[in-house]
Amino acid sequence: MTQNELKPPRSYCNTSMILERYAKNVIANLQEFTVDDLHVLDNTVKELGYDKRVFGAICKSLESQRLIEKICPQASIREECHHRTIVRWRVLF
Repeated sequence: MTQNELKPPRSYCNTSMILERYAKNVIANLQEFTVDDLHVLDNTVKELGYDKRVFGAICKSLESQRLIEKICPQASIREECHHRTIVRWRVLF
């Protein structure tokens, strides 16, 4: 599957709840996290045919369920995203 064939993050829907479950497993033992921590799931995301930007949709979903809350902005540790500003989240479950 090429980059152009990947599903965009806006196509995230209930059929991808498996990604949300995997993300919850990754952050379950953390008090705080950023999407940088979720990139351990990159291979799974790719196998399911999604773009890595789907992590934003996953975080928004977890936030709407009140499982996480925004703490503050910070620079990403990933050079791939040019150290752009991302959100640090607090885990509430």
